[in-house]
Amino acid sequence: MSATRNSVREKKNFILLGGEERELHFGYLAFDEIEDHYDGVSNMQEAIRSKPFRNLPFLIYCGLKNKTPDITPDVIAVWLDDLGGIDEIKETLTTVTAILYDSIPEAKGKGKKANPPKSEPTA
Repeated sequence: MSATRNSVREKKNFILLGGEERELHFGYLAFDEIEDHYDGVSNMQEAIRSKPFRNLPFLIYCGLKNKTPDITPDVIAVWLDDLGGIDEIKETLTTVTAILYDSIPEAKGKGKKANPPKSEPTA
């Protein structure tokens, strides 16, 4: 698995899935979809902690759909299966959630962002 994580506001972030490098971007439309699906960002955090592998395809879908409108979470799940093993999927989960949490805008004057889940997914 090859992924590049940069300062989200300054550079683009890419993830290798389905044999291609794909731009992963969590902007307004992605967060709108995430909030609707999870009924809020705090619920998303709990979902990632409790069932990371169930939620990974949906999160990647949200980050890719702007540039790849025909993508579905099911296609992404097949690509994740093709990564090779549990270690590659864990690495992808870590990279995707880091990019996601780096993308959450800070509240004006607060200087506080949501924190990524602390728990390590188990095999």
